[in-house]
Amino acid sequence: MSLKVSFIIPVYNASKFLRKSVGSILDQDYDNIELILVNDGSKDGSAIICDKLALNPKVRVIHQDNRGASTARNVGLSLAQGDYVWFVDADDCLIPNCLSKIVHCIEEYNTIDVANLDYVTSMQPEKTLKSYTGINLMKGCEYLDNTDGRLYIWNRIYRTNFLKDNGLLFLDGTKNIEDFLFNIQVFLLADKIVNTGILGYIYNNENENSTSRSREKSNLLKLSEDSIAIHLKIKELQSCLPFVKQKIINKILSKSCAGFFYSLLVYKYDIEYIKKVFHIYKTNGLYPIKSIHELKANAFIHIVNMKYLYLVVCWLHKKLC
Repeated sequence: MSLKVSFIIPVYNASKFLRKSVGSILDQDYDNIELILVNDGSKDGSAIICDKLALNPKVRVIHQDNRGASTARNVGLSLAQGDYVWFVDADDCLIPNCLSKIVHCIEEYNTIDVANLDYVTSMQPEKTLKSYTGINLMKGCEYLDNTDGRLYIWNRIYRTNFLKDNGLLFLDGTKNIEDFLFNIQVFLLADKIVNTGILGYIYNNENENSTSRSREKSNLLKLSEDSIAIHLKIKELQSCLPFVKQKIINKILSKSCAGFFYSLLVYKYDIEYIKKVFHIYKTNGLYPIKSIHELKANAFIHIVNMKYLYLVVCWLHKKLC
């Protein structure tokens, strides 16, 4: 009997993209699927589109008040009946006729926990990107030790029972780097990872309405608070791990923290707010940021670790740019 794949799409004000995204799934060359749309309190007509799409027997829709993409994914996962689950964003698409190849690869390797896929972006459709090394089959910790830190969820397929049996969920209410925490938890536990080498996903980086790209002050604050919450959660998780795994997480967490401080600089957060962030990170053992084996990242980490120099750079950038 062929594997069943559950697709979970959190939907929030995605009326411009939703039909195309769902169509890219329903038009695949593999029929044993279900598609769960979780309408997360949309206000732009997405709810009506979801209901129309649910006329297809393979599609079901859940309506809920706005609680964030993470909570919407958790709701979808609780309802998923497939052998494997694929979390797709409502403004992205699948590569045509990729699903049968992916399923064949999963079946060939036999009960894998995670299948990694190649992906392209809508702005660079000719360029194939990878978030993992070229090793075909590995354990989760080995994967984490080799990753460059791009721990996205949409270019991976997860074994449903593996997620449910281990209680692996997204941090409720978060909408920034929630996939980072989720995948760290996944790969710390996963026994069997396969890098399929199959091009499966088109990430839409042209959607100006995406919450992750909005630069409104309220949204920037939310993105910052989510980053802090995720980093604190990973630090808490790390403290319970054996030394070898702690070292692996150190490298990934340091790079993510450096990226967060870079965003505080680039998006011109208030200096007083940045000072509060310093206090939180120092209190919780996340600052000074530990160095990593990347020249550019380490140079920036060195500046951040010289707190007053970094604050001066932030002040100058805010005034002059």
